[in-house]
Amino acid sequence: MKTLRDEETGELTTEIAYTSGGQIRTQVIDADSLQGPQVARLSRFGVVIDPYNMRELSMYLQQARDQAVELVQYVSPGWHTTESGALVYRLASMNEPIDEGSKLVGEYLGDFDLSPYGTLGDWINNVKWLIQGRTNLEIALGVAFATIIAGYDAVQNTSLDIGGAAIAFVGPSSSGKSSALMAMLSVFGQPSNTKAGSLFLGFNSTQNAMVNSLSGNYGVGIGYDDIGGNIESTRFDQLIYSIGNGAEKRRLSSDPTLKGGSHFATWVYFTGEVSLGERLSTSSGLFVRLLEFQLPFTENAEHAQAIKTAFSNTYGTAALPFANYLQSLSLEQVRQKFAEAMAVFGTPEAYSPTIGRVQTKVAVILMAIRMYSELFTIDVDEQAIMDVLWNQFQGLALKADVATQSYAAITNWLSDNWTDFENTSPEKPNAYGWVQHIKGVQYVMIYQPQFDSLLEELNLPDATTVLTAFKNVGMSKYESQRLYFRYGASKIIVAAIDMTKEVKSIG
Repeated sequence: MKTLRDEETGELTTEIAYTSGGQIRTQVIDADSLQGPQVARLSRFGVVIDPYNMRELSMYLQQARDQAVELVQYVSPGWHTTESGALVYRLASMNEPIDEGSKLVGEYLGDFDLSPYGTLGDWINNVKWLIQGRTNLEIALGVAFATIIAGYDAVQNTSLDIGGAAIAFVGPSSSGKSSALMAMLSVFGQPSNTKAGSLFLGFNSTQNAMVNSLSGNYGVGIGYDDIGGNIESTRFDQLIYSIGNGAEKRRLSSDPTLKGGSHFATWVYFTGEVSLGERLSTSSGLFVRLLEFQLPFTENAEHAQAIKTAFSNTYGTAALPFANYLQSLSLEQVRQKFAEAMAVFGTPEAYSPTIGRVQTKVAVILMAIRMYSELFTIDVDEQAIMDVLWNQFQGLALKADVATQSYAAITNWLSDNWTDFENTSPEKPNAYGWVQHIKGVQYVMIYQPQFDSLLEELNLPDATTVLTAFKNVGMSKYESQRLYFRYGASKIIVAAIDMTKEVKSIG
């Protein structure tokens, strides 16, 4: 038996587990209905009560009831506000600050094992031994701590506008993705996918079940391993939208009324051997919510195994100290740290709003790395980290805003080679094409084979992807809804790029 208090209503219930027909069954009843002599009602569930023990049983239930009044039982981890108005970061237990230390005010009853195992000192030593000096692993750890900041931003309203995110680590089986994921999840709790309550899950649940598992989660990371084989059989793009928006899709109930979905603000981690972005919708909205990193993490098989062994034996000790450190800062200090990280990737005004949202998420990872490095005295090569994050930012921005980034790359190339185009015409083209004014707009007309080669040279997506994006935002000329069109009697197939557009893109 256990007595629980509803976090929202404050109502007390007693959950009874009993055996019937060889199976364990549960029954939830009003806690007050078992007070005093009414404890005899337990006989309805097959409990044989010795009259001599009735008093002791009644006292036990009263004690459980009193404890439930004092403690909040919860299934939603992360940042939450207590009844007294205190903001706390809760894992296996919830403590509220008092004058001399802290007071236990809640306990976690959810599905995950968030109890600390080992010591924080041991966890830090494992980081220094296996992660420190490996830039990509340091970034992965930064993603975990950035999750705590994202949850804090949502609850505390620090105005950083980070939001939820799906973080995908993509690469071959030997790249150490699963090992990196275990190290990340060890920040919060049980990281071993073979243990009960693990935060390391298999990708075999329905979309609704996966979103429901996030309900009320504000800043505790959850990981899904090896999703490549399942991605086409799921509506993964909708899952990413739900994670990014921090809300379950609203559904009609049996009434019928529109049932509100659950809310959350956290980051969810995925691993896979194939690029998720290439197999999903090309919507820019998707790519500001899905950040995909194609990075090698471990040096060899021995390094990967050492990470798994070390962090499966020391976990759940780092999130709370980091959360306490974050909370000890004033809101102005938090915003300043974030602004300094943002500045590494340029000013938000320099980019389109879409790219700005990607910048926000990459910047908070850098902010988190700086904070955990300072808090746990872990030496990191910040310049190497910034170089990797900058390259990742460029790639992520291209996926998030194909039109802007591709247009900038192509027009920059044209500007650098403008002398070759300056005096060209339909009658006098160069090897690539010619310049022509059509209804007052200056277009560069590029032959299809040369355009395909140019995109490859500039490491841009294929021509269909780029020209579709251009067409959708008016950056290119097209006829009869075709991406390419024939020009003149010679029937030359060309792409026409508008050279008069002004865009905000990564330089």
